[in-house]
Amino acid sequence: MPALPPIDVNWVVAIATILGTLVAALAWSYSREQGRRSEITALVSKEVEAKIGGTLLNLKELEEQVRSQLQKLIVQVEQKQTEILADFRNREVALQEVMKTSSATVVQIDELINRANLIMPIIEQSEVVPRRLYFAARGEEDLSAVTALLYRILEHPDSDSKTLEFSGDLARSSLDNIPLALRLYERAISMDENNISARSEHLRLLATTADKGSKAVEELATLAAANPSEEFVLNNTINAFIARGEYAGLYAFLEQQLPKAGNKSLIWRNIAVAKTSLGHDYSDIRQAYEQAFSQGDDDDYVNAARPLVDLLINRGELEEALSIVHKAIDMKPSQAILHRQRGIIYRRLGQLEMSKFCYEWYSRLGNQEAKLIAANELRDFELRSQLKLPPGNTSKPIADTGAG
Repeated sequence: MPALPPIDVNWVVAIATILGTLVAALAWSYSREQGRRSEITALVSKEVEAKIGGTLLNLKELEEQVRSQLQKLIVQVEQKQTEILADFRNREVALQEVMKTSSATVVQIDELINRANLIMPIIEQSEVVPRRLYFAARGEEDLSAVTALLYRILEHPDSDSKTLEFSGDLARSSLDNIPLALRLYERAISMDENNISARSEHLRLLATTADKGSKAVEELATLAAANPSEEFVLNNTINAFIARGEYAGLYAFLEQQLPKAGNKSLIWRNIAVAKTSLGHDYSDIRQAYEQAFSQGDDDDYVNAARPLVDLLINRGELEEALSIVHKAIDMKPSQAILHRQRGIIYRRLGQLEMSKFCYEWYSRLGNQEAKLIAANELRDFELRSQLKLPPGNTSKPIADTGAG
């Protein structure tokens, strides 16, 4: 085994000295760092304490402000509560006064009712009942109920002449019940012989019967001549002549009435209608229509335009018919029949879309019959469009003649 080399003591001492120096340096550095940390901690603590103290002061001031505002609010609430209570008491007193007055009024009303029951008979048999029955019938949708109400009016002992007449109008227009309408008119006339309107309505219906028709028309003409200012009598007389197809008699009657009639436009329009049916020359007929246009208002123009447009459609003068019906629609856009006439013209001109548009308006503005007619036309349009057929001329002129 080889021998170890000898150890140099000086080197050992040197190494130990160096290690001791390093340990001492590290210890001093650590001690200094700890001192700095203590100083920083103390400084931070002072700043934090200062900030906390300031925050506490601010919170205290805020608390005082809140307390002050709450106190003011409490005072305001108490004042408002006092006002509300005072107002409520005032209203309670006023309400009590009203209730006292109302109670007194109720007592007075009860006394009046009791007195009325003693003085007057039961109101169900008074003259107001037939009028109530009439208004109930006019607002009723069930036709059987309307009929029952009108029979009650007919048989009621207190029915007056005008209520009976209006009930006859309702039976004629809404029910198309001519026998009932005639009975109502007859009783109206029996109640008041001077009820000219009921008499004219009665004669107009009789004019449609075979056995009494001719005599009824003669009586109507006499009644109209004796009452030239009563336009409704003139209307009924004209319609009676037309219903019987007696256009020669109508023409003669109108020529007699022309000098003394108030509504010249109505006379001239129906002269034109009579001349058309009697086969007069077109220029003569057109002259009568021009007289009707020139002597009336917008209503008279529209009423004269309808039969003239029909005549022009039959003659094939579609552009002129369209011009007249456009003017009439400008005057009275809500008249459904004008939109139907325009739809007929456009269809015959081959303008299918415009015709459809017109029939849609006719359906919107017209009655149930108008809606059915328009629906049939629109279905025909659709079928022809699917089959690629020409527009066709299935629509016929309305032949809207007479007094209206």
